[in-house]
Amino acid sequence: MAVDTSDPQTGKTRCAGYQKAMESAGLTPSIIPGDYSFAAGKQSAELLLAKGELPEAIFAASDDAAAGVIYAAQEHGIKVPEQLAVLGFDNSSVASMIYPGITTIDQPFKQMGRLAIEHLTNQNVSSVELPYQIKERGSVAKYNSAQS
Repeated sequence: MAVDTSDPQTGKTRCAGYQKAMESAGLTPSIIPGDYSFAAGKQSAELLLAKGELPEAIFAASDDAAAGVIYAAQEHGIKVPEQLAVLGFDNSSVASMIYPGITTIDQPFKQMGRLAIEHLTNQNVSSVELPYQIKERGSVAKYNSAQS
């Protein structure tokens, strides 16, 4: 949600990863374009709500967009995470500044920057995959299989 689908580095790779994960889980992916901003996240959530659609969870393309989703949900009396789980991406400072805090994908930005400099100075253009971690906060509840 709120992802720039034409962005060759971030948008396309995040969309591809999201689609692959959803299809692997037997779920139908739904992508709403945007620019990663708070406003795009809020607008995307408003679009879903106007259609009468409330998914169980929204994976926003950035923490700013996730904050916009949470804001829209709260405006409509939707409880996060009880009625709607929200996951962000980047582990930016906004993820810990709002309530509930945003559960997010924490990227190793320092390591990414160091590797970028190394690749530029060595003129090495090979691709490297780095590990990520999920930073758990309050926007996603623990799944209880007894509930389903």
